[in-house]
Amino acid sequence: FTKNQQKFFQKLYDAHASIVSREELCKYIWNKEPSNSNLAQLSVLSKDLRRKFINEGFSEDVLETVWGKGYYLKNEFYDLCRRPDKKYSDYSTESNTECQIIWGEQAAISEPNKGNLFVIV
Repeated sequence: FTKNQQKFFQKLYDAHASIVSREELCKYIWNKEPSNSNLAQLSVLSKDLRRKFINEGFSEDVLETVWGKGYYLKNEFYDLCRRPDKKYSDYSTESNTECQIIWGEQAAISEPNKGNLFVIV
């Protein structure tokens, strides 16, 4: 993930299947009010993330665009990242444990058997 892809994904992930507006994403990613350029970049970021999700076995609509409102991750993402047989995940013994996202090289030093669920992206 690029830095901006990571921020985009993290904001959606933290929203727990709730819609995140394009304006809110712009403020989070670039720390400023939305501009036409930033709004266009969001479209590219969402397309790139969808492609990465598809490559990891998710359906193409796991990242949903709601016209005029924003984006959200479908519940399918949260359900699949908790499955023990999902590629790149390690199932936690605690059913209420949230996914912990591990980015890039950090994955090599993770300790997935400490009661957390890790999804490596």
